[in-house]
This record gives sequence, C-alpha cells and structure tokens, in this order.
Amino acid sequence: MKKKVCMLLAIITAVSVAGCGNPSSVKNPLPSGDKENTDSADTQRSGEKASTDETENSQTADNTADATGDNTGSALTDEEIEQAAKDFLGLEDADVLPVYAIDSDYYYQTSDDGTYTQIYDGERESVILSLDSAKKFPLLNKVLTEQAKKEKEEFKKIADSEMEEAKSFYADGFLYGPYTDTQDLKIQRTDDTVLSYYKDMYFFTGGAHGDYTIAAKTFEVDTGTELKLTDVIKTDDDTLKGILTKKIYETNENLGSDNYNDTFNSVEDNLKGYEMGLTESREDKTSGAYQFPYTWYLTNEGITFYFDVYTFGSYADGATQVSIGYNEMPELFDSKYLPKEGNGFMVDIGMPYETKMDIDGDNEMEVVTINYIYDNNDYEYATGVKLKIDDQEIETRPDYFYSEDGIEVYHVRTSDNRNYIYMMSGGLDDFYDWTIFDVNSDKPFHVGDVGFIKTYEVRDDIQNSVGIVNTNPDRMQFSERSDAMGTNIVSTTWHVGNDGMPVANDIRRKVHYYGDGVTIIGDFPVDVINYDGTVVSPGTFMPQGTKIYPIFTDLETYVDCKTDDGRYIRIYYTSMGYPATIDNTPVDDLLEGLMYAG
Repeated sequence: MKKKVCMLLAIITAVSVAGCGNPSSVKNPLPSGDKENTDSADTQRSGEKASTDETENSQTADNTADATGDNTGSALTDEEIEQAAKDFLGLEDADVLPVYAIDSDYYYQTSDDGTYTQIYDGERESVILSLDSAKKFPLLNKVLTEQAKKEKEEFKKIADSEMEEAKSFYADGFLYGPYTDTQDLKIQRTDDTVLSYYKDMYFFTGGAHGDYTIAAKTFEVDTGTELKLTDVIKTDDDTLKGILTKKIYETNENLGSDNYNDTFNSVEDNLKGYEMGLTESREDKTSGAYQFPYTWYLTNEGITFYFDVYTFGSYADGATQVSIGYNEMPELFDSKYLPKEGNGFMVDIGMPYETKMDIDGDNEMEVVTINYIYDNNDYEYATGVKLKIDDQEIETRPDYFYSEDGIEVYHVRTSDNRNYIYMMSGGLDDFYDWTIFDVNSDKPFHVGDVGFIKTYEVRDDIQNSVGIVNTNPDRMQFSERSDAMGTNIVSTTWHVGNDGMPVANDIRRKVHYYGDGVTIIGDFPVDVINYDGTVVSPGTFMPQGTKIYPIFTDLETYVDCKTDDGRYIRIYYTSMGYPATIDNTPVDDLLEGLMYAG
C-alpha cells in the first residue's frame, strides 16, 4: 500500500529538516570539485569509499547520531548509534574540533482585528555544542547548555511583555511599526582552544529609529571558562587605550575635527571610561561616573573591539569597530590563545558587508564589500548580490528568489590557504542554494551553485531542534533529499574541493529515518552486507513480510537497510528519481509502508 503525503510538517517534526520541492529540482552536488573523486559501480557495490587528495574519507552517519534515543524505528543498537555519531564527524580531528549548533526561538504576533497587521517580531539565538561534541567537551557543554536555557527563559519573559505592550499600543492607535527584538549569533572563531562569538541585536519599540548593539563572549574549549580580556591581552590599560585611540581615529576622519570636538568628547576622554579587568559596568561611588568593560571577540585574524553608537559620535556615525591582528602585534597576545598555523575556517561575515580584511590570505588588507542588487528603486526585493574586492567587482543573479533575511555569507579558508566566499540564500522548506566565489586572485569569479538542506539535531535536553553551524571547511555538514525509499533527509560531511565547490567526504550518506519500518512485499535480489557496506552474500532474496529500516544510501544506485532480524542488506535501484524503481519495477509494488513528501 502506498502512503503519499504532501504535508512536510510531520517530517519536519521528526527530523527537523524539510524539502517540499519537486524531487527533480533538487540538485545533486556529487563530486564536482575533485575530478578524481569518481566511483565505479564495483566500488559502490563493495562499499568502498570515494578517495580525495585533500582529506581522508569519513563514513557517512547521522549528525544527530539518533542520539535522542527516539529513533526506535531504525532498529539500530546503542553501539551502532554511537558508531554512527563517530562516523558522521569523520576525520581524527573530529576528536578535538568541536561542532556547534544554534538554538533559536521565534516570536511573531499579528493584530486580532482581522487586518493581521504585524505588531511584534522577536528572535533569540544561543550557541550550544552538537550532541557528539557535548560528550567530548563536557565542561563547555554544561556552561553553554545552562546559558542557552537561561537565555531562553529570560527572552521569553521579555518577549511576552513586549508583545502585550505592542498589542496595547496598537489597540490605542499608537503603534508605528512592529516592536522588534532580534538576535543574530555569529561564531567568529572556533578551534581546539577557544570559542568566540557575538550576537547582533536590534531593538525597536517606537521612535525615530531602532537601536542596535552586540554582545560578545569567548570561552576556553577544554574548561568551559569564559575568558576575560586580561586572559587574552597581556598589556596594561594605558597601552591598550593608546593602540585603540590611534585605530579609532583612523576609522572615522570626522573624529578629532573641530566640528566634532565642539560637540562630542574626544576619543581619549571617552576611552577613560573603559577598564580591561571589568566584566560588567561599575559605578564610582565618589564621582558617580561609570566604568565599562570592553566589548570584544576573537577572530581567526586577531581581536576585534566594538563600541556602541554614540560612544564617539552621532547615531549617523554608527558603531565603531577596530581590530588588532595577531601578526600585527603578536607580543600583545597570550600565546596560548593564538590560532595554530594552517587552521582552516568558515566564518559568517554578515550581509550586507563592508570591511578591510585579508580575504585572500596574502597578509595584505583588502576592502571587501558585499551588497544586494535591486532592479527597481523601491528596494523591496533583491535580485542578486554584488561582490567587490578593492576595485574588482562581480555580480551574480541566480534564478532562485533571494530572501534577504535568509542570506548568509561565509569567508572560507582551507588549511592550504585557499579562499572562497560561500553565500547561502533561499530558504524554501529549509532548502538553500549556495553560491561560491573564488577570491584567490586579484579578480574574483563565480565558481558555481549547489543546493543543500540545512542539517539539524533534535534536542531533548533543551526541547528544541537546533541548526548545525558550519565552521570547518574539511567537515561541512550538509543534508540532501532522497525519494528512493519514501521521502527522507540524508546527510554526510563535505570538504572544499580543488575548484572551491563542496565535495562529499563519503558517497554513503546516512538516512534520517524515523518511521515504523518498510515491509518487503515483492521478490527482488539484494546483497547481504556488513554494517560498513562490504558485501557478505550477493544475490539473496529476502522473504516477503520482512521489515526493513533504511540507514545509508549513495543517492544513485543503492539503499542499505537493517532487517528486523538484525541483518544488513543492500537494495540496488535502477532509478532513484521519483518514482523510484528496483529491477525496473516501481518501488511501491515491491515495498509497503513508504511515505512521501510532495
């Protein structure tokens, strides 16, 4: 019996990922970056892994490891679940490099007068460790999990209060635009030593304009200790203020002018209110003046200091950010917190974006600008993106619709110092398109486009589904859709290939299956295999009535399953696109219990 379901909510609830588009429209980003990463039918049948010249391969497995303990339908043992978690992370560096996820809550309220006017928009974001990394870094996991729970509770109280206030103002006719309270968390450095991130925060509850700021934190990975500025910077207050003063004046030529000196305090005077050793504001009981802690975070290039609007100038001058590079002043930093040579990274740099940075790894600063392209003057819908590095410019106008709220831009640097821009856009049913730019030469160029589904974990400990954050260019975690045995989300890890495009580390993807099993109702040959995919007994026929659970697939020729009697089998397909066929027979004539998403 065929169960065809065009409602993806059930799958989203179960596996926290979606892909409700036409199956034929889903792109298959199989090895395009490494030309040698091709696989013969013999390789696939024997369960061998595709080889690459850059990294070892990892056996595909579930990033959640089905470790919520709720994947009973897969019939996997605890040992298999544990192995799946290890396999998904792949290389030996998975033992030391943590993987993070973003825990989010969304609040959206409309009026109840029949007009459905938006009156509130709120979003909270907190960082936690992935399930597997939580086991490897228990001290950091404890700190981040407790922090996420606390932030969740506090934000809910604020959001509830703000929504009630917005509702009241709207009823009285005094709400000018929706109340807004949003957070956008961006991890800036993650390695085996530190986790450093900031939250972009925006608030609007009426008035001429909203307010924005950031909150930043840095943790030691092994101990979970939140680092103070004095842990990282080894100098005194006066020396640091001298360095910052010079850099701040360089960021805004208006500062220090007669015009500004008549209106605002000097940079030097304003910096007197900051103290390196503070972690929270402190009032001087004698003078009544306040001393403030610095807002700072670590990047892969150095340390960045952030000063709110109005600190040195007007609202129009905006916030002030200055950075001190590790290579620029190595003596300033505790060597313990310097990044290791050859570390690759993948960092969310924001959108739109303009800054000076070493985008191509040549130790020279370039002016990097990324902006939306609009085809009309109302600036309502973006139709593309413009990337500019110094005086070199490139535009891309993909066929898919740009949702500005969903665009993320990443600076990717591989361990061999190749540099790319990975831009994610789209977001329909969690299906995203990635546009890749090569920025290794004086003239950037568009490499290509590829589609993926976001990778999520179902988390019982915080009662939420969390999105995995890609920070490691050798172990990017992307998911895809398969309609071979019903509609399922499949995943593996990926690395940056020779041409910059993502390349799967393993052709064998883990199937995220949460159903009650599929029943064999027809006759067709299968291979009996081991868990790792090696063939034990080819050409075997399973008894009709056998219940099976999909666990792996290569998305091209086979699906590996576990049977209800504990064996593993490989089912070969003559076609995997919907409708799939086995031995040229429609899969629904041979298997019962398949569920599809439209």
